[in-house]
Amino acid sequence: MTFRIVAGAIALAIVFGAIWADAAMGVAWCFGGLTLLGAVVGSHEVCVMARRTGVRPWTGFAIAGTVALVLIMILRASHRGSVFADVPLHAVWLGFVMAVLLAWLVRGRGPEDIADVAVTIFVSSYLGGLAAHLVALEGLRFPALVLPRSLAEVPQLLDPPGLRPSAGAWALVWTLATAKSADIFAYFTGKAVGRRPLAPEISPKKTIEGALGGLVGSVVVGLALKPLAGSAGASLSWGATIGFALCCSAACQLGDLVESRLKRRAGVKDSGAFLPEYGGFLDMVDGLIFAAPVGYAFLSVCGDAAGP
Repeated sequence: MTFRIVAGAIALAIVFGAIWADAAMGVAWCFGGLTLLGAVVGSHEVCVMARRTGVRPWTGFAIAGTVALVLIMILRASHRGSVFADVPLHAVWLGFVMAVLLAWLVRGRGPEDIADVAVTIFVSSYLGGLAAHLVALEGLRFPALVLPRSLAEVPQLLDPPGLRPSAGAWALVWTLATAKSADIFAYFTGKAVGRRPLAPEISPKKTIEGALGGLVGSVVVGLALKPLAGSAGASLSWGATIGFALCCSAACQLGDLVESRLKRRAGVKDSGAFLPEYGGFLDMVDGLIFAAPVGYAFLSVCGDAAGP
């Protein structure tokens, strides 16, 4: 537990440092680079787990697709008004799918390679498509926030000169904190009062009481951070914020169950050898990559934000 706390604190410092650096420069390269690296590691872990089930995904293709999906979002968020801003994420994904299918026609081995192709596309969609929305959150733009004169100094206190996080950076931090609190509250609630199993065949230690605690915890954290999220927080009403928190929490917990199901199907305890104390790299981010597109969609539709 001590190692997990220390490593988690270091990882948190690196992530927030990258977000603040991007906000100061007006780009998404620092946090986007971390996201890209993590998505590649996660893609490799899923491919390795898939091979333990007898399926042979094309790891090189899967990682290339993941890189393409995350990279185009980094370019869209960092180069607004350029040619990159006009390339939609789904167009890149469709291009990748067509490339994989073309390769299948050229190098298909036999009847079993249908599953190989399907898992190859799944890996890039799972890691690349979902993780790209972390960068998309950072690239969100919101209408300017008008504060009462009595609160005019608040942004200065929250954003030290030279390090002014953009509205998108606050949207990203708000979403990550709201979603990750589901894990924390679910764990401690489950340890304290958990009795009824949530999904015993997938993750025996998870309980219904823990899941409910995660939902409540996300609502509390989401509401508490709303005033600090600047124009991102102001874009949602208090009622919509509760919906935002519940959706992020549910998505985070769903992502955790999906990753647990993958590990159980592969017959492994950890998703990979990277940071085994955390159960592998994917185990650290499984819920966050599910919450990212949910938070992005919620803030875009209900918060009137402009995406990258």
